[in-house]
Amino acid sequence: MQTSPLLPPVAPTSTSQPRRYYRYRLGVVGALVLTYVVWWVMIVSRGEIIGDLGVAIFFAEIALVFVLDGTGVVTLRGRILTRLPKPVIVVLAVVFFWLLLFWLVPYFIVAALDTRGSAAELSAERAQHIASLEGELGILPSTEGTCPNCHRPLQLGSEFCAYCGTDLTPALQVCPVCHARTFPDAQWCPECGAALPPSSAKSAKPS
Repeated sequence: MQTSPLLPPVAPTSTSQPRRYYRYRLGVVGALVLTYVVWWVMIVSRGEIIGDLGVAIFFAEIALVFVLDGTGVVTLRGRILTRLPKPVIVVLAVVFFWLLLFWLVPYFIVAALDTRGSAAELSAERAQHIASLEGELGILPSTEGTCPNCHRPLQLGSEFCAYCGTDLTPALQVCPVCHARTFPDAQWCPECGAALPPSSAKSAKPS
């Protein structure tokens, strides 16, 4: 299809999703921090063999975090340098490789902070996945009782009727004598002992 010379070309709509970094568990971050401390102690020790082993562990940990998060290690999981092209970030990581001796500290802090959001996101995704599977299998929600207004089944744990919108949350009773609050089906005031009038049923909400 040819475009009109009088109209500017339409920029394509970006459909790229924001990058998702590796979902660390807090225990994994703790193990990485412990490993970081261990190889630091080994490197600064006077033993040649122990120092060489510490350097080997350092390279192994660096390789592990780069495999898990890639350039997210250098950008602190998207906190900084996000506008730089990925090849530039890789070059920076290679040129300033030994700075990773200290750069891993803020990286581990950011990774630990992200574990909270990762756990909540994972829980929400799991709940959504279970709900989708139940919908595909035709599993109906559990019901308990019927609506006092339309007398149709009520979904277990619901606060409103799914058919007529009636509010199912019972209102507390207020004593006409001492104005104390008590249960919706209470017959006597727990504060002054006065008899309570029978509670009236709630009116249905307009649909």
